[in-house]
This record gives sequence, structure tokens and C-alpha cells, in this order.
Amino acid sequence: MKIYATYGLIGALLGALQTLVLFFLGLHGEKLHLMSDLKVSLPLGALGIVLGVVVIVLGLRAWREAQPDKAMSYGRGVGGGCLIGLWQGLGTMVFTIVYGFIINPGFKDAMIAHTMAQMQEKGVPAEGYAMAEKMMNITLNPIFQGIMAIPGSIFIALIVSLIAAAILKRAAAPVQPPLV
Repeated sequence: MKIYATYGLIGALLGALQTLVLFFLGLHGEKLHLMSDLKVSLPLGALGIVLGVVVIVLGLRAWREAQPDKAMSYGRGVGGGCLIGLWQGLGTMVFTIVYGFIINPGFKDAMIAHTMAQMQEKGVPAEGYAMAEKMMNITLNPIFQGIMAIPGSIFIALIVSLIAAAILKRAAAPVQPPLV
């Protein structure tokens, strides 16, 4: 369990680091409009996914190599990857709440204002604004996002683990009977 927790928390720290870099570059503030550009948002999203995959694969390998027989079944790999995702989700939850309330408390309002401006540019009818703003106030709340980080991390870890466990599984070496 210690290996799973270690790698899960490493994954959460890498995600927090990525968020803080975006914050310090202004992409969660005055340059928020750049996040709507696919040339910016797609590579950033891909980087986050790659970091998550690497953390799960390295965590599963570390667990497998720590076993006396260096074996890992498919089920153990999938379960272990989900445990890494659980720990990553817990770490991400804590960071998300701290980020949303202490580090960048204006992020939610900036996101809502940016989205409302985009809707206005696209000519969305005015009655759509109120409903969209209400939903964004709920979904961009740091507590809601923090809580949703847990099932989100577990779900993504499950998908990654289904593939990684198939690649990393290893049967236990056959035991040689002693020569008499």
C-alpha cells in the first residue's frame, strides 16, 4: 500500500506543479483567453495525461519489483493502478481546495466571465446565460471540483491500469524442487 500511496501522491504533486506553472504564467488569470486556444490547451491536457500514465506505470512496476517473486497478476495490476488513482485523487482534492480558496480565489469568477463573453460572441440567447452561469458556479466551486477529483482520478487510473496491467503482468517463476 505504501508504494501505491507514494506514487499516487507523486502524481498529485505533478498535477499541482502543472497547475501552479499555469498560474504563474498567467494562464489562470489575465491570459485565461489563451486556454480556449486548442494550440495551448491540447498540449497542456496531453502533458497531464502523459504524466498520469507514467506515474501509474512506474508505480505498478515498482510494486511488482518489490514482490519476492517479482510477479504481478492482471487483477493485482488493475487494482493497484486504481489505488494509485485513489491516492492521486485524494492529493488532488486537497490541492484543488487550497488552490481555489487560497492561491487563486478569483479563478472561478474569471472562468465564468470568460465563458459568458464567449457565449455572447457566439450569439447565445440571453436566457441561456443565467442557466450556464448557475451551472458554472456549482461545477467550478473548489469543493465540488475537489470532491470530483477522487472519482475522476480513479476512473482515469482504471482505464490506464487495464492497459498497463496487461503489459506489466508477470507470472511467478516456477519453483524448482530441491535436488536430493
